[in-house]
Amino acid sequence: MKHLFALLLSFSLCSAWSQDMVYSANLIDLEKDRVAISLKTDYRGGESVNFNFPMTIPGTYAVLDYGRYIKKFKAFDSKGTELKVKKEGNNTFVITPGKDIAAITYLVDDSWEEGKNKIFEPAGTGFEENNYFYINSAGLFGYFENDYNRSYQLHFKKPTHLTGYTTLNSTKSEQTLQVFEADNYHLVVDSPILFTGEKAHEMQVGNTTVSCVSYFKEDNTSGLRISSKVDSAMKAIHHFTGGNLPTDRYAFLNYVASYPKIEKMMDDKHIGLFKMIRVLKTLLKQGFGALEHGNSSAYYMPDFGKEDYVEMISSTAIHEFMHIYTPLSLHSQHIGDFNYTQPIMSKHLWLYEGVTEYFAVVIAMQGGLNSVDKTLSGEITSKIVSAASYPDTLPFTVMSANVFDKPYSKQYGQVYQRGAIMAMLLDIEIMSLTQGQKTLKSVIFELVEDYGSK
Repeated sequence: MKHLFALLLSFSLCSAWSQDMVYSANLIDLEKDRVAISLKTDYRGGESVNFNFPMTIPGTYAVLDYGRYIKKFKAFDSKGTELKVKKEGNNTFVITPGKDIAAITYLVDDSWEEGKNKIFEPAGTGFEENNYFYINSAGLFGYFENDYNRSYQLHFKKPTHLTGYTTLNSTKSEQTLQVFEADNYHLVVDSPILFTGEKAHEMQVGNTTVSCVSYFKEDNTSGLRISSKVDSAMKAIHHFTGGNLPTDRYAFLNYVASYPKIEKMMDDKHIGLFKMIRVLKTLLKQGFGALEHGNSSAYYMPDFGKEDYVEMISSTAIHEFMHIYTPLSLHSQHIGDFNYTQPIMSKHLWLYEGVTEYFAVVIAMQGGLNSVDKTLSGEITSKIVSAASYPDTLPFTVMSANVFDKPYSKQYGQVYQRGAIMAMLLDIEIMSLTQGQKTLKSVIFELVEDYGSK
């Protein structure tokens, strides 16, 4: 690896200086499943400079500490001299002196392989050499403290049979190289990338081009089945919104994890208690689910041999896409100007997750994906019952603002039950107060039009 670091540093120093943060990621030559990263920059700071990785990112509402997965961090000046580096906490590397920083190199561990306190999989990184690279960019690329507004170039050296899919603008695409660009760090973090050998399936929903790309090691036809279900979900969304969607392109990035041993145990009609406990322990270690982004969403779903993941992605896709309205378009200043080092949580999880989940239920019903009876007696009733198990003496806004801390962090799950019921009651109240002239949907859409992202 010393030879590789020297090569990366040589590339950095021989290139013309610019205000860009020019990153290079090597997806071909991995060391113990670690990806080598180099950064070319022309940063000029003070006696010392903090280089950070996010403590968390929007949409996760938990402490992630991406810096835990950064190894062998080194920094160099424009003469090639190695600078002093000291790590502080989980996410900060202090570089001294900071007056002339030309290059940074480090390795990134695969967060999916961690056992205890690992990152929620849809927000993490998964690498399998020559097969796939599931990349949340916050896990690979750092930033100089409070310096979010530099432009970024992301160069990926990749195997010829893998293609990187993302909604970032592509400036170069060759057999072994793909280059993406972003205007600022917020856009980098907001744009996950999936490198896979499978082809993307595209569909047109109103004014929006929707791409759906997957990785499933056991079955390369899974993408087509997922795409078909996503198509139905997007048509239901189009019906609900009544026309143009707030983006001209959107990507669903799906990873399906196969669990043949669990499938076999689940099919065993005579499975014993200890085996069942072992199954449950295995599943509880996994963070199945999805994470929303401005123009995409990333999914980590299980397959137990019954293709349940297709339905799970379909139902989850509606919820994740509707986050385009809240919080990705309509949000407080704490979300709009997110601080990745010391984030301040807003009080509005009732809006971001509760309203979004309620809309997802209504969309599935109005779009014909669920019947009225199934919606009312199934999903709504289930949410009411689940909501009753949470303390009604804890204000939702207080829980939201303090969601990182105990005991509030344990209350987060109620956003999908109690939050959705609150949204339903608010919808009913708005219709009552306006004699049916307005609904929660119309109010949200008007607010997005007036105050949302342009």
